[in-house]
Amino acid sequence: MSGKRQKGDCCFCGKKNIHVSKDHIPPQSIYPKPNPPNLITVPNCDQCNNGTKLHDEYFKIIVAAMSRDSPQSKVLLDQSIRRGVRERPALASSILKTIRRVAVFTDAGIATLPELEFDRSRLQVVISKIVRGLYRKHHNKSHLPDDCVVDDFEVFYRPEFSEATKARIQQYHLAQVGDGNDFMYRYTIRTAFSDWVLIFYDRVFFVTSTHKPV
Repeated sequence: MSGKRQKGDCCFCGKKNIHVSKDHIPPQSIYPKPNPPNLITVPNCDQCNNGTKLHDEYFKIIVAAMSRDSPQSKVLLDQSIRRGVRERPALASSILKTIRRVAVFTDAGIATLPELEFDRSRLQVVISKIVRGLYRKHHNKSHLPDDCVVDDFEVFYRPEFSEATKARIQQYHLAQVGDGNDFMYRYTIRTAFSDWVLIFYDRVFFVTSTHKPV
């Protein structure tokens, strides 16, 4: 969170005319240094900001690990993730416990490789926050209506979408932070209904939508 406190509306919980500060969307910690010049910030209250700090850190580590050979995540690993793991040994322990080995078919035969399992609920907290923040940025600075929800995400590593899906996604608006190598996204908004493709380190794709429950 950054910036001076002022009166406004929280982008996430929707509380109005309260003290708010600027919060980065997505979390600033996902960017290697130096940070790009056009980081996205939205207003939020102290409760919403402080309530997701540990989830933000978990998200950074998991997404960097999921991006595998990404140059950006390797830099981030050297700059901050190793230090963060040392400072939070309980977090490191919880992540290590989710690693299991799986059999994978390769050209050389069957290999046993590590696979990372993750806590979907923790990632969903951050994805929902990102979507709500970007919705506000691109929809006349209005927050997502109170009766709308952010759908459970799907996540892909360098997905091979069908031609029909590619064509549909390419019709979405494209936006990026910096050169887009750390974070870029595609979106379309139809008031309460919106679709989002969030791309981290040019490797990891999160796909989600918003809608009004029936």
